[in-house]
Amino acid sequence: MENILNKESGVYGISGISVDFRDIENEAIAGGEEAILALDIYHYIISSYIAKCAVAMNGIDVITFTAGVGEKGPISRKAICDSLKFFGVKLDDELNDVKGEEREISAKDSKVKVWIVPTNEELMIAKETKEIITNKD
Repeated sequence: MENILNKESGVYGISGISVDFRDIENEAIAGGEEAILALDIYHYIISSYIAKCAVAMNGIDVITFTAGVGEKGPISRKAICDSLKFFGVKLDDELNDVKGEEREISAKDSKVKVWIVPTNEELMIAKETKEIITNKD
């Protein structure tokens, strides 16, 4: 059961393709119905969480995309932001056509700024591990 939940569920369970979003996006572009469904569900869930946070914070000024899909997924960023147009979120499609580069990708007339901010998760884990090991008391 643990293997099914951790390795065979989520976008892989829906798409039947991969856990790698690049593979799923390629299959969706080729017209694969399960891949399209997996991405649609993923985009809906992410945009729903952003909307819930916006409600809890009584508004939203900036959306930041980071890590794997956020840094390298222009298709997903566009789909998520399109779902949030009612908040005044507008992407500049030309600026959004990038992977792994820090930059603002919102349109000039967007009410909400949209940014890509690359991360280095491995470096942060290493720094935190060093901190824990160094400060053992």
